Amino acid sequence: MSSSGYINEKNKLPDEGREALAREYGETMLSAMPRDPNWIFVYWEITPASKASLVRAHGPDIFESSRQVLRVHDMTAREEGGPAHMDVPVMLGEGSWYVRVQEPGRSYCCELGLLRPDGEFLGIVKSNTVELPGSSWV
Repeated sequence: MSSSGYINEKNKLPDEGREALAREYGETMLSAMPRDPNWIFVYWEITPASKASLVRAHGPDIFESSRQVLRVHDMTAREEGGPAHMDVPVMLGEGSWYVRVQEPGRSYCCELGLLRPDGEFLGIVKSNTVELPGSSWV
């Protein structure tokens, strides 16, 4: 693309030898990034080996009988003795999600997992902690 915003003839195709980024890297991981004062973007990968481990430990129907959730820990509230987390329904196969939080200017950590019918939470992987900007950020 030229600086005029038009694609010229020689730049219609990507450079030869360049490949698209891999969709998976073979590592169970969860990463969180602040988007703005009220939103966190998370992305993840859960390997087949991690899923198989859960099946071995909790039975073949663990994914069908449990709710897939992203547990969002309010690290600031935890320090202050307030409500420590909220659960956001997600689809593990999606690989990413936007999460709306009510309190800007706080620290959050996310944990991907399964919520069993009896209320037990089975954590699969935790993210890094992110600090969201305050509401006057914009």
